[in-house]
Amino acid sequence: MLSQPKRARGAKAIDEPEKLTLLSLPDLPLLRVLSFLPMKDLSAAGTACCRLGALARAHWSLWRGKKLGPVRAGGLWDLLRVAPPVDKLCCEDSIANSYARCFESYESERSAVVASCLVVTTSDAFFLACLIREFAPRLKHLSYSGNYLNMLYFNLQYARRIEILGLDCEAINGGRASWPQDVVLPRLHTVVISELDEEQDSDFEPAIDAFRSLLQAHRGRLRSVSLGGPELVPLLDALDARPSNSNNLQCLEVETGKGVAAGLRPFQPVLKHLIIHWTSSRTTEMAKLLKSWSGPLERLDLDSATPKMLSILGEGSLAGLRYLDLRDISSKADLQWTLAGLPGLHKLVLRRCHGEKSLEILCAMSPTIIPALELLIFKSFKEEGCSKYQEDCPRVAKLAPAVKSLVRRAPLSLHCVMLPHCGGGHWRGQNERNERCCTVFYRHSTVAVAECPLCAEAVSAIRSLYYHHDIQATKMTRIQV
Repeated sequence: MLSQPKRARGAKAIDEPEKLTLLSLPDLPLLRVLSFLPMKDLSAAGTACCRLGALARAHWSLWRGKKLGPVRAGGLWDLLRVAPPVDKLCCEDSIANSYARCFESYESERSAVVASCLVVTTSDAFFLACLIREFAPRLKHLSYSGNYLNMLYFNLQYARRIEILGLDCEAINGGRASWPQDVVLPRLHTVVISELDEEQDSDFEPAIDAFRSLLQAHRGRLRSVSLGGPELVPLLDALDARPSNSNNLQCLEVETGKGVAAGLRPFQPVLKHLIIHWTSSRTTEMAKLLKSWSGPLERLDLDSATPKMLSILGEGSLAGLRYLDLRDISSKADLQWTLAGLPGLHKLVLRRCHGEKSLEILCAMSPTIIPALELLIFKSFKEEGCSKYQEDCPRVAKLAPAVKSLVRRAPLSLHCVMLPHCGGGHWRGQNERNERCCTVFYRHSTVAVAECPLCAEAVSAIRSLYYHHDIQATKMTRIQV
């Protein structure tokens, strides 16, 4: 007979149950618990425990759609210690309270790839420097708004994967900034420079010289450049206009200013996409430029195009255009004349055609002036007096008969997309479901939607119009004509 082992001296008669804590949970249920925490508490939890910090850094889903702030500048340091790597980083140097927001957007205008984004606003320039340095190795897209360009240039040299860079600087603090000419970011292909604030009593030359040094170091490597103000026109001479370059500049965005026509002329042989933001001055010289344009231009965006510019397009000097984006059309007659001179136009985007103007434009489109048109997009139009979010825009209902008639009469299989102002992401306080609404009209069978390339292009066009915003669900109403 086996003897019972002797109980150790001092042992308790009944074993106490093991104490369970939050950290006793496996990773999966623990992640579920963490997902309910707001950003401030998630940052605090991550800094309090190594395991929670590792989970926070490794799972972007914990941060998606969350906000932090307003807090003091020092309240962001916990976020820096545990935030996960992101694809896009937007930094704003501000004298106001500090904020942070995480969301998802599309990687680029022509990509359906989803990118993780972190937006940080703070007055702590040292924190922004640490933030950029910390995220630099993985960053693909960086936007910086502030005056510490020296700090940005120093830390940006570590961003070897960066592809898109946005700069918004009104002045430069801490002396002149200059990008080292022997340092090249190998993947950088797009630079966006915002306009300088003319109301500020400051000298623009240091900022323009700093931007020029960056563009010159990457001369011959950039595919897309945006110059957001007329004072930035002199930067055109820092870009490479040589057609023999294998990595040609393909897209250029400018605002009309002194010397803009002369600055654009050398790029005619290479540009495929030109975006022009219009001012009342320089109309004559820009009209002469477009009238004599010779090159492979396929897409043209005109912001507030004048009747004179539209008449130039109607003369056929840019008959090879495939994509035209117009804002604030003055009259249906101007559009009729324009379309008559663009027989190869495949896609047309019309913005801000409010009230009865949109109906007049639709009725004025005869089949003879749209022989190749396959995609027509009305964006940001609204009913007179519309001031709230609506799933069913009354203007779309009023336009529906005219749209159906146009789709039926079009020579090709025309798809018409209606993106009303009241159905988009403009009313965030009222749009609780965070969705945008649109209506697509087509004449093929509903069964063929999945296989129709134009339906896919319509979806892609909707995404491209909002790609730099946070992703919203799209409630798409499809109407077979």
